Amino acid sequence: MIAFPTDIILMIVDAIDEFKDRRKLLQVCRSWRSLLLAKVYSKVTLDNDESLVPLAHATRLNRSLGATVRELRIPNLFYKDDKNDIYDPELFRELIQPFTVTPEDLTEWENVLELWLVLVLVSLENLRYLEMRHYSYCWNFTLRTLAQLASSPVCVWGYTPLSHLEEVSIMSETVSQNFPAARFAPFFRLPTLRVFRAAGVHEEHEGDYALFPISLKLEPKSSQVRKIILDHSNCRRGMIEYVSSCANLEYFEYQHSNAANHGDAWLDFRPQRFHAALLTQKHSLRVLRLNDCGVTKGVDDLGMEDEGIYSGDDVEIEPWFGSLVDFTELRELRIPVRNLLNLNHRHHGLGSSLEKILPCSLEYLCLAKTDQAEFDTVEPQLRSLLALQGKCFPALRKLVIQLYQMELLPGKELSSDNNKGDCQVPHGTKEVFEEVRRMCETKGVEFSFAHDGEYQVLADGKLIRDTEGA
Repeated sequence: MIAFPTDIILMIVDAIDEFKDRRKLLQVCRSWRSLLLAKVYSKVTLDNDESLVPLAHATRLNRSLGATVRELRIPNLFYKDDKNDIYDPELFRELIQPFTVTPEDLTEWENVLELWLVLVLVSLENLRYLEMRHYSYCWNFTLRTLAQLASSPVCVWGYTPLSHLEEVSIMSETVSQNFPAARFAPFFRLPTLRVFRAAGVHEEHEGDYALFPISLKLEPKSSQVRKIILDHSNCRRGMIEYVSSCANLEYFEYQHSNAANHGDAWLDFRPQRFHAALLTQKHSLRVLRLNDCGVTKGVDDLGMEDEGIYSGDDVEIEPWFGSLVDFTELRELRIPVRNLLNLNHRHHGLGSSLEKILPCSLEYLCLAKTDQAEFDTVEPQLRSLLALQGKCFPALRKLVIQLYQMELLPGKELSSDNNKGDCQVPHGTKEVFEEVRRMCETKGVEFSFAHDGEYQVLADGKLIRDTEGA
């Protein structure tokens, strides 16, 4: 057999993306297994050909193997039905003993099929990154264990589980699937967690956790999370408990969906709730992406008022986010125009001009979902902003207008898959903002149009598709 240099073998591993394919290299020979075991298992993905059960067994039989796993990805959770043929309680009893008080607790661990996820999580002592899809089955059992770990660290075989976890990504299976924010509270208590990413989060009917055996309450300034990303979520209170729990939040992104609580409720976007929450981080927030790619239309706008669906609070929803002047560390802002500008002029004290509501620290401004009906307001605002750039906004280097109307290219037909490559910036739009473009060029500010969010498609000036859904 040809002996490859070590560097070449390691390069081979780096060139293979799939974990199941990398793992096959361990079967080449004993020397390869000895050399590559730690590298192959540093990033583990459990796909449809794998399950948590073999990994749980492997890490218990070989503790050094569990110590090598730094990243764990579980795109789909599933379990074998023949668990009684492969489950050896004695193999895990010492591991789960610290989490049990009574014999009944131990029996519950051994009988609950979904415990395999927890067994794996507490077995990987050096885990840094966790990515998985949220699963409904017995989540309370997993939540209880995570809450226990976060509330009072448990020592297992000389280490504390999840004590090195830095980033968590929990996705929902579909855009209509969502889960109470309370389920994710324990992650914010982990001492090393810096990035929390989730989809399908909602703050409706969280009272179900009032009698939970371990408190899920978060204390202000107690979390070390620096980055929060929430996709197609519905957070009516602006995630204020989670945001305010951060000591120094630097990045916040939220993309709204009107659907909440598995579609049992439909709630409009409430920008001022997020303003109140984010004010607790005005000293540290550097990047804010607020619904630049989410749903901006309200429940009534989408024609749902006759379907027995409600919009939640009785109070009128104010579309204006609020002033950003106090966010002295803010560098990047992406926000819909209707939420950035006080277009209804209700807050007369602050006015609606960009120079009065933006911080001087801003480097990148994206006016998201800019509607043609708003051009007459936005264009002079941008000219005034650029006129003051050197004096009031010296850091500004990039200006982007994300359009809400795009034009179908001549000769193209509207495709069912909404191919954005078939659309272009309307010629009239370019003419409207030509002076803004020239000023940007003179000031050394990069200027561009973008259509990376949902938008309306026009053909010959007529609306033929509105891609924004619920």
